[in-house]
Amino acid sequence: ILKDWWGQYQAVEKENYQTALVLTQKAAKKRARKLFGKDNFSLLPLLDPEQRVLGIAIGEGPELKRQQFFQQALRRAQTAANAWGEGRNSVTLQFKSQLIGLPWRQNFQRSSKLSELRVLAHARWGDDSAIFPILSEDQGPQEYLALPFDRDKTWQQQYMKSRHFEIRPLIETLSVKSLKIRAVGSYTFLNRNCSKALINFLKTAKYPVKKWVGIGGRVPVRLIKYLRKSLVAPYPVTTIDASLLLKNKMRKILGRQKLLPLTETDLAPLQQLDARERNLLLDLFEIDDQSFSEQLLNIERQQRFSYDQIHQIKEFTAISYGLCQTSACIEQLRSEQFNNTSNIDYLRSYKKRLKKRRSARRFKKHRLFWQHLNLL
Repeated sequence: ILKDWWGQYQAVEKENYQTALVLTQKAAKKRARKLFGKDNFSLLPLLDPEQRVLGIAIGEGPELKRQQFFQQALRRAQTAANAWGEGRNSVTLQFKSQLIGLPWRQNFQRSSKLSELRVLAHARWGDDSAIFPILSEDQGPQEYLALPFDRDKTWQQQYMKSRHFEIRPLIETLSVKSLKIRAVGSYTFLNRNCSKALINFLKTAKYPVKKWVGIGGRVPVRLIKYLRKSLVAPYPVTTIDASLLLKNKMRKILGRQKLLPLTETDLAPLQQLDARERNLLLDLFEIDDQSFSEQLLNIERQQRFSYDQIHQIKEFTAISYGLCQTSACIEQLRSEQFNNTSNIDYLRSYKKRLKKRRSARRFKKHRLFWQHLNLL
């Protein structure tokens, strides 16, 4: 079933891609004629690493080379930057794929001698400085601007009045309607999500799941209950609850429900946590105070924890990732991974709660299904 499904998926995806490519090419030509005239444009396919078209760039003029598309994009950005800077005492910088319009400040340093400017910037601001090329329309020597700049902050955080102008070609983006959209429509919270996709897959495979889906089969966090009632999940639910246990323990220690913000007065009570729990605390919560973090840990330097140890993540055995085809395999899985426990008791109690006729029908369907696959 999986092999057939994957083959169908790839075939439909290829068909959808080709359809989207033809439509995008038509849209790009229509847009180019409107902007630049009937025969005064060029189109450039933009490819991903697998040589699939992501979009089509549009340029003014016939038979343009790749670099010319981006030169035109630079001129458009420059025109917009000049319009913004007109009447302002400002400077335009080149930064990655953007032009930055920046109001002039008295502490800025401008020079065409890059080596001297680097020495001056470092002497004045140290490592919290940067040098950017200044965009110029004339053919004079290239000038550079040195200014205070914190690389951990954005332009807007440091220079609120700055303006950004993207150097971006005119692009007609390829919009591929994937198989999941074509077959079942767009995502919805209750009907078209991962839970319903799994249930629909089981139904397509003729697996005898519950006909009545209810809320358990629609919300991912309740899906396990639906699967257990459908006799799909015979093993105990494995959860990673270290963070929940820690938060409950912290509420009990601190005597409050709201854990953040943590202050110096919380240090002494939190020393009741063991070393692993303190590491987990620092992993869960963002604490900017370095001194607080160091005092909270207060453990031997030799003691180190891996991520799995901190969060108490258990490793599954290799057999857990396979598909059991014999009862011996199932017993081995129960023994190695689940310590000879399973949801058999739950299934038996659930069987008692069902009406006898419905219970017998449900279990009979499952037995016939597995017998049909030669698994029993």
